[in-house]
Order: sequence, then structure tokens, then C-alpha cells
Amino acid sequence: MDAEMAGDAALLIVEAGVIPIDDDGRTIHSLLMRYRMALASIKNLSECIASLLNMLIWEKINEG
Repeated sequence: MDAEMAGDAALLIVEAGVIPIDDDGRTIHSLLMRYRMALASIKNLSECIASLLNMLIWEKINEG
């Protein structure tokens, strides 16, 4: 199970009302949503970096 699947599973548990609130009074749901958004941002950033590297490699290949 990867981190995204674990986050989805945990979110389903929270939405079912099994884990309503943490010690600070914040809902676990809001923390999990932030976690999922951070994962999505990291995934988008890695895809952008991969695309940029791919473009640079093709540029070098076409120069030679």
C-alpha cells in the first residue's frame, strides 16, 4: 500500500466517524486533506521536473 492509498483509507475511516477529533481540537479529516494535497503537490512537482529533464535530454540529442 503506498502513501496515497493509506491516506485514502484513513480518510474513509474519519468520514465514517470512527476518528472524529485529535487532542488539539482539529479534525483529523482536515489534517488528512492537507496531507493529500501535499502529496498531490509533490507528485505534480516531480512530474514537472521529469518533463523538464526529458525536454533537456531531447534538446541535447537534437544538438548532437
